Amino acid sequence: MKKIEQFQITGMTISGFKSYQEPTELSFGNPTTITGGNGRGKTSIADAIAFVVTGQPFFGERGIDKLHNEIQPDVFISLRFVDETGTTHELTRTRRKSRMVINYDGYEIRQMDLSDMFGERDVFLSIFNPLYFIEELGDEGKNLLETHLPMISHEAVLSNLSDPVRAALEGVKILSPDSFLKGKREEVRKLEERMIYLRGQKDQAAAQDNERKKLSTELSDRCSLLETKLRGLEEKRFAGLDPAQVEEEENRQEAGRTVRRRDTFAEKVENMRLWSWFIALLGLAFAVNHFVKNGFNVDLNIFNLIILCIGLAVWGYPLDYAASFKEQTSQAWGVILQFPFYAGIMGIMTHSGLVPLIAKAFVQIASPRTMAAISFLSAGIVNFFVPSGGGQWAVQGPVMIEAAKILGVELKTVAMAIGYGDAWTNLASPFWALPMAGVLGIKVRDFLGYSIVVTLVTGLFLGGMFLLTA
Repeated sequence: MKKIEQFQITGMTISGFKSYQEPTELSFGNPTTITGGNGRGKTSIADAIAFVVTGQPFFGERGIDKLHNEIQPDVFISLRFVDETGTTHELTRTRRKSRMVINYDGYEIRQMDLSDMFGERDVFLSIFNPLYFIEELGDEGKNLLETHLPMISHEAVLSNLSDPVRAALEGVKILSPDSFLKGKREEVRKLEERMIYLRGQKDQAAAQDNERKKLSTELSDRCSLLETKLRGLEEKRFAGLDPAQVEEEENRQEAGRTVRRRDTFAEKVENMRLWSWFIALLGLAFAVNHFVKNGFNVDLNIFNLIILCIGLAVWGYPLDYAASFKEQTSQAWGVILQFPFYAGIMGIMTHSGLVPLIAKAFVQIASPRTMAAISFLSAGIVNFFVPSGGGQWAVQGPVMIEAAKILGVELKTVAMAIGYGDAWTNLASPFWALPMAGVLGIKVRDFLGYSIVVTLVTGLFLGGMFLLTA
């Protein structure tokens, strides 16, 4: 098909297309102005011209079903025009029941033939409707221009630039102006971001310097104030103190350290880490076993056990641990530190079956006459391991009562003997005196010798009385 370089439309016939239901004849002059109100069919004429040439409406929208008239679905458009040689032509496009037919001067042709005559669809619509090129093609319009416009040489472009710009671009290979500009814009953007970042860093550094100066001034003022207070405290520290008393106290503490360094068996035991670590390991193993069996159930006993064992493991030396307790809880450190171990001993005696075993051993050597005295003696011995009177009766009482029944001894006699035995050895294991000793500032060893003498005398007296009255 011969390519049409230019043409002028002279007339049209439109039928079944958008608002044109019946065949409508349109004549065009040179030029032709189309006016009318909204909905009168102005845009439909432009759509019809584009449709008859490209098969798509004015803005290239897809889906031609919406171009049909609602009442007359059969589309018929006839376009009459004169080409550059003055020859008159007629182009028609019909669509009936989804079948499209194109005729040119009485011959049926294809859309491909129209592209050869009028150019590609995008080229025709861009010339016919510049808004199609701007709004619809977008970036594809650039490719369209590069395809159809002549290439301008690099030298021709440089010759039209100013001297500074030409000097800056000299020796630079620009394969694509858009790519080159895009790269330069990216460089400018990064430089601007870098400048913003550096300005921010500069402002931040200035703010930090001001803050540093402010803090330095505040710290200097606080140091001066603290030095003043420290001098006052130093003056008050030794105010009213007798230097002789201070020296005496230092000598006493040094003597205590000297005593501790003696190589006695007791001091060796007090300074062996093995005992602390062994007890800590046993306690923590018990805590782990408790958590495995009961889940993460932390009661007061488990909490105290864990804290006690951690302290033992950290301090290492038993004597240092005891000294730390004494320093922090000077009035009650003995009770707080020792009673957990007493409770552990009581638990071992109770749950291991050792207490009933001891009681039964005494019962086996007892007779109706010696039952009360042996009950008294066994209760006194068990009391060393089970300090609680109620706990001792719970583990020892049933065995001794059953033995009393077997031997025919009165139950009240055995009960009283156990009670006296429990109270008897409390003299030698004076837990009851620990709080008072803490208050008075004395140690158990200061009066333990006297209490042991009283224990022995009292034991002989009470034991003899139980034998005499049996």
